[in-house]
Amino acid sequence: MLPMHTAPRLRMSALVLAWLLTACSQEPPTAESSLEAARGASRGIVAVEVPMLPGDDDAYANDVNSDGIVVGQSAASTDQWMKAYVVTTSGPTLLSTPGLEGAAYGISEGPTPYVVGFDGGPTGVGVRWRLTNPISREELDGRPNDVNSSGTATGSHGGNVALWSATGTVTLVASPAPDNVDGTGVGINETGHVVANYWRDGAVGDVWDTWVRAPDGRMVMLPPAQGDVSTYGSAISEVVGGTFYVSGSTYAASGTTRSARWAIDATSLAVDAPLVVTTGSAGGVNRAGAVAGTQASRRTGTPYYWSNGALQQLKLPRGGSDGFVSALSDGAGSAIIAAGTMKISNRFRAILWRIR
Repeated sequence: MLPMHTAPRLRMSALVLAWLLTACSQEPPTAESSLEAARGASRGIVAVEVPMLPGDDDAYANDVNSDGIVVGQSAASTDQWMKAYVVTTSGPTLLSTPGLEGAAYGISEGPTPYVVGFDGGPTGVGVRWRLTNPISREELDGRPNDVNSSGTATGSHGGNVALWSATGTVTLVASPAPDNVDGTGVGINETGHVVANYWRDGAVGDVWDTWVRAPDGRMVMLPPAQGDVSTYGSAISEVVGGTFYVSGSTYAASGTTRSARWAIDATSLAVDAPLVVTTGSAGGVNRAGAVAGTQASRRTGTPYYWSNGALQQLKLPRGGSDGFVSALSDGAGSAIIAAGTMKISNRFRAILWRIR
């Protein structure tokens, strides 16, 4: 399973992977939701391994934009810490301070993207990098997880959901419910809508509630699927035609998770009942409402892409196993790209799927 220092952006992926490793104790997917029927439907989807930093042998892809720029973490088995890095067409580049731990969690769209994460060891600082030449680096007070093309970021600060302006000013978001604590923003779109997760205080087990915050401060909780008890959001899309989408998971009391997608009216914040795609979790969503995630398949993870009711398997490169999806590009242009991680010979490798 993923090391704990990949949190918070990969918290959901870490939980999913741990669950998948014990999936033999759960019911297998039904025939309707199984990806077996879609094995022949993934032609044209190209899977490629993402380069890691020279000398490293572990890498994780945390996010990807529509230009195929990947951010994540890279490490050598001899290192004490993992390092934040970015991979462009020019290859991999170290972002964090040499010799110190770091992680890059989110990347924006735009001709000169922003990247957010942390730098400086276990008590490190939040950082917003900009992919200028040379790369610029700005420290933020807290831990950012995602950023849009204006530089506005979201994450956590002292147990609160936080927003950072383009100039670095931090705004703390009050908890929307008395029993919701330890909030963290996990996604922000260009209009400033934020998706955030709060731990439910007093609940038995690891129980979360997912909320969407509008730019004017209004908040709405995303409901779990019928019969389920909690949710965990992973990503938010851009607004198109007055609607945006959130991807994530809906949890049963037993702990079983299912991939879910919510549609939200950008003006009224009216939320549709979640669309349950399959078992597992949805790691990313784009402006067309397509989602990519990870389905349970016995003891391994099976990455998938879902669009307009069609479920396709995202196959792994030769030798890969235990794959999962952490992000999906926005889909503003012709490219649809999913990013994630797999195992090869008990080492982790970052991976991209070019879907179109």
